Amino acid sequence: ETGQQVTAAISLEVDDAAMVARVACRFTCAACGEGYHDDFKPPAIAGRCDRCGGAAFTRRADDTAETVAARLAAYHAQTAPLIAHYRRRGVLETIDAMQPIDVVADNLGRIVVPGTA
Repeated sequence: ETGQQVTAAISLEVDDAAMVARVACRFTCAACGEGYHDDFKPPAIAGRCDRCGGAAFTRRADDTAETVAARLAAYHAQTAPLIAHYRRRGVLETIDAMQPIDVVADNLGRIVVPGTA
């Protein structure tokens, strides 16, 4: 411990397969950086950025299903054990991150800034 008291810990619960799909299917406009997703947020006109009209898109080289699976394996081995630790200490808040983004954001706001959501 660093000497600082942890008063709240947040666990965002996401299905591993859904996480792989979320990360491996994202891409951005090369011109303006607008973010897209193959399934959840494709451009309104295929091949054209909604924001700037650009036609070039990029994907991060490390956003592959294999890389995401490796990141998840490391998470389960190295970070996930902290969930039980903070649960035992009574400071863990769990949020179902498979809900719509506005619901997740509201839940985070309720935890991070009590009384605002």
